[in-house]
Amino acid sequence: MVSLPGPSAPLALLACAGLPTHRFTFFGFLPTRSGPRRRLLADVRDREETLVFFETARRLAASLADMAEVLGPRRAVLGRELTKAYEEIIDGDLSSLSTRFGESPDPKGEIVVAVAGRDASSSTGAGDARANEGNVERRLRELLDRGSSVSDAARQVASELGVARRDAYRHALALRSDRRVATP
Repeated sequence: MVSLPGPSAPLALLACAGLPTHRFTFFGFLPTRSGPRRRLLADVRDREETLVFFETARRLAASLADMAEVLGPRRAVLGRELTKAYEEIIDGDLSSLSTRFGESPDPKGEIVVAVAGRDASSSTGAGDARANEGNVERRLRELLDRGSSVSDAARQVASELGVARRDAYRHALALRSDRRVATP
């Protein structure tokens, strides 16, 4: 995935993130300390528009952990070095992004994080349901490919993406059945 070139990393990320863009708020850099950062995140928790933040590489893991805890299971897209030759777009939910960057060395470069607003995370509209279904399927495939049981994968996806566990379980069973048919 390659973003559109331009002078604005937040707008470049929004252009390719797949999050709603009809309304968004750009907050700039989050506070450096966890307490003030958590208070700001609590203040914006119920906002419906897409939330966009700058973050430094050094604080990214801590900020993602605070976002996951305060905002809950929401889709987020992280852009690194946008509009440059080595740009990277990473899509996931706040919990998995927090885990990923908490376990790895600090990334290099400039970072922008876009987080789904409250309604985008929990909406049941047809377009949002299809987008959420794609995220559910992608995450279930990852977990099943790593050897998770259908039950464990469904439980984790339900927790991470905020979907009903029975729906995630049904979807995981279908994926497992497709795989058995396709594999001789």
